[in-house]
Amino acid sequence: RATIAKRLGDSMREAPHFFLRSAVEADALLELRRRWNEGRAEGDRISLNALFVKLSAAALARNPAVNVFWRGDALEYRRSVDIGLAVALDEGLVPPVVRDCVHKGAMEIELEFRELIARAKAAGLRPEDYEGGTFTISNLGAWGVEEFTAIINPPGSAILALGAVAREPVVRQGRDGAEEVVIRSMLRATLSCDHRSIDGA
Repeated sequence: RATIAKRLGDSMREAPHFFLRSAVEADALLELRRRWNEGRAEGDRISLNALFVKLSAAALARNPAVNVFWRGDALEYRRSVDIGLAVALDEGLVPPVVRDCVHKGAMEIELEFRELIARAKAAGLRPEDYEGGTFTISNLGAWGVEEFTAIINPPGSAILALGAVAREPVVRQGRDGAEEVVIRSMLRATLSCDHRSIDGA
């Protein structure tokens, strides 16, 4: 608890956080997951978190300026995209890290996280299992949290906070070009960035 408090306290004091928020249509992602899991045994099903990790890894590969560590007086560009997933334990939040997510499939990421989370719950994580992530994802959607901001997990320069998916009315352009109100599955995503290493654009 003391270690977590020190790391996140230092991050909030020292890293000039800025926040980018988006409302994301999740219908296609939910349908992809539904089709993948349909008819599969429990152990072969994929979670939304694994898909979020894989999508984030692809975005980081396209935007390497976000996949960096701030080292006090220099930026360290990381070749590997190593993503941590914040897991709530009795002792506090721990972000087990899956390495090199760009070159792994979503199901491979799913299975690695399952093993890491099981070990975390059994107090069996080693420091190398949760340190050195270049990016972190924190998903509170399962608890009904609609939107939140997260504190960056150093030495990474960004963390993505994901809220609950909810059916909402949104305005979209219809086939005839006129605006219409439709129902979509919407997700609020907030990216916290360290302005020392990442610019807003």
